Amino acid sequence: MIKFYLFIILSSLLLSSCASNSEAVLLYSGKLDVNLDDNSVIFGRVVAKDTNEPVINANIIIDSTLIGAAVDYNGNYKMSKIPPGIYNIKASCIGFDKAILFNIKIEKGHRYLIDFFLQKGSFGPLLNEKTGISL
Repeated sequence: MIKFYLFIILSSLLLSSCASNSEAVLLYSGKLDVNLDDNSVIFGRVVAKDTNEPVINANIIIDSTLIGAAVDYNGNYKMSKIPPGIYNIKASCIGFDKAILFNIKIEKGHRYLIDFFLQKGSFGPLLNEKTGISL
């Protein structure tokens, strides 16, 4: 029997976790109780903040891992086999300010929908990548 749990997590993790003028939104996390895989999945879209158009050359990287994804023609990405842990997740593309979500807790067997909204501009403010504080 498949049970699907849907959690809305739009509070403190989100906007306080973003760096620069770009934004990232963790829309929900859900768990499929199927027991096929204990690893988690992160998926979503990367779009330009001002036009909502896909940022097709963007890359998503989970800091301190070898896990990352390139965005497809529609702005979609998917990263699989993510072990449980607390991670910083970064979206970047030439010509856009990067967006970083800090200290995102990934739990075993969950699926996380995270959309990134990147602000145009080749150079943004200089930020400490670990804390997000301006230099």
